[in-house]
Amino acid sequence: MNDSLGHTYGDKLLIQMGNLLKNQLYSETIARYGGDEFVVLIENTTEKDVKTIFSKIRRAIDKYNQSNPILPIELSIRMGIFTPFDWTYVKNLQKRR
Repeated sequence: MNDSLGHTYGDKLLIQMGNLLKNQLYSETIARYGGDEFVVLIENTTEKDVKTIFSKIRRAIDKYNQSNPILPIELSIRMGIFTPFDWTYVKNLQKRR
């Protein structure tokens, strides 16, 4: 994205994605993990509730893309569930932010 559209445009999209996530979540931890990757840490919840949160985020992204059809790129998301046996891993991720 940055190579083809420039860093200014890429930064704007990262901000849009961060705001979109923030507006769909409540007390969950949101962190930028890599170049254009974000991690959302959701503690003490069921898999069913996580899937509901995923669906809410996906609908918000679809709405964003439909509202911005002239952009040369769409926001997209890939989600997965990770349940660590040792919460130390999650706590270390939280310390990195």
